[in-house]
Amino acid sequence: MSDAARVFGRASGPLPRLAEPFSRWARARRLRRFIAQAGIGPDTKIVDLGSGSRGLIAQAPQLDITGVDLEPRPDYPGRFVQADASQGLPFADDAFDLAYCSSVIEHVAPERRPAFAAELRRVARGWYVQTPAMSFPIEPHSLLPGAHWLPRQMRARYWRLGAGSDVNEVNLLGRRELEALFGPAHRERLGPITKSWIALRSPGHSEPQAAGSEPYEPDNFFDRHSRRSTLEAFYDREMEREAAILRARLALDGGEVLSVGCGWHPGRHLFPAPAFRLTGVDADPGKVAGVLAAGRADAAQAGFAGRLDELPSGHFDVVLYRLVLHHIVYHEPIDGIFGEAARLLTPGGALIAIEPGLWHPVGLGLAAANRLGLGVAVHGTPDDVPLSPRRLIRAARAAGLEPELHAVTYGWRRLPPAAGRWTARLDRFGDRPGLAQLGHTLLLIARRPPGPDALPAGRPVH
Repeated sequence: MSDAARVFGRASGPLPRLAEPFSRWARARRLRRFIAQAGIGPDTKIVDLGSGSRGLIAQAPQLDITGVDLEPRPDYPGRFVQADASQGLPFADDAFDLAYCSSVIEHVAPERRPAFAAELRRVARGWYVQTPAMSFPIEPHSLLPGAHWLPRQMRARYWRLGAGSDVNEVNLLGRRELEALFGPAHRERLGPITKSWIALRSPGHSEPQAAGSEPYEPDNFFDRHSRRSTLEAFYDREMEREAAILRARLALDGGEVLSVGCGWHPGRHLFPAPAFRLTGVDADPGKVAGVLAAGRADAAQAGFAGRLDELPSGHFDVVLYRLVLHHIVYHEPIDGIFGEAARLLTPGGALIAIEPGLWHPVGLGLAAANRLGLGVAVHGTPDDVPLSPRRLIRAARAAGLEPELHAVTYGWRRLPPAAGRWTARLDRFGDRPGLAQLGHTLLLIARRPPGPDALPAGRPVH
């Protein structure tokens, strides 16, 4: 069987052959992210629903995979069961660690999707469900521009010009429908455009998992041309400047701090022990364990920004997002996250966000690279998204917070040392309101007004 046939099934003609190299690259990239995000190992038991004749096992033969498909697949290279998931699967509850379902749910009739989803969730403790995005301009089955946006009768006639798949078998679904079936979904992008939606719940999580950061590619242009010593010198100056701003503007001698997306460095240089009790939250359980073992946090837990419902309202004097939001905004808006921070803060407490700025020349360059689909090649990841200062201020005000903005630095960590020392002289202008917006790194202080009635309606204080 040809590669094109493996990818496009019954599709025929020149379009599948032209699209096959790109499709193969996209699936390889998706596989790498799937293994990283879901925490897959050789002992993970996986069921591949809608496997076709090869499916996931063709890309990852080292994994423990059972294929399931509506049709008999005598050539499937592993354990295989012929079954219709919407009618029931011959497996016990939680028989698998993870269910993999890639580009399948859109082929299930809409009225049968709830039963399909319920059965998938029954047989596996976690899942990875991917489906093409309705907003992507190329319909992925016919390979025709805009075919999925047409009324059904017009679509059927136009479809004949495409790759040859059956128009009646494809009903794309939107993010809301996917999330109603499988929980929170995040974007898979091609450049600036959403290509697919992915609902992911890792085995062992009691709730559907949100997206963390995208995988990082260390072999990128900037890292190949940067010295570690230069980067470290910049980071030291940046951290000193952050601490100086907060000492001057926050006027806190101690209190409860929540560091969301804490990573390995949850902010002890800003909120030292024992005066401050620091709680870290991160999507990566390994980093949670690491900051506890290193004594960088007093408490820590796995979790996701915007989904911290179990934390008590009005408990924290500071909610800190340090170099976190510019990754999150790749997947979802930050407005709900700021609303969550407002709920968690004590009256008079402050949200602190330290993020790369869009209006600096470097920020504009990174944004252009992302829009052209060059983010991974240039700086290692597609989800390094510089933030507009207006966007930060607007989100803070919408959450009922009172924002002020500072520029941490106008320099760039990859400048030669002499140039870095020269640009550091400009940092003293970073506290001026008009000039702060042009900073390379921005620091937002957004205070919750004192008093129990200060939050907007819909964000009650408990």
